[in-house]
Amino acid sequence: MTCANEDAVLMRNNLLIIGKTAIAQQFETQEASGDTTSLSWKPDFVDVSNF
Repeated sequence: MTCANEDAVLMRNNLLIIGKTAIAQQFETQEASGDTTSLSWKPDFVDVSNF
């Protein structure tokens, strides 16, 4: 399942992938080829309100 809008655009390897269906196909092809990508994230700043 791809969580994207019908008119979403994704850039991979300098190519535009346009539309939810095309994006889903791209991810299916990527998974089938064994190509894996990882994402790591950490916050730069955290602020908490006292209200």
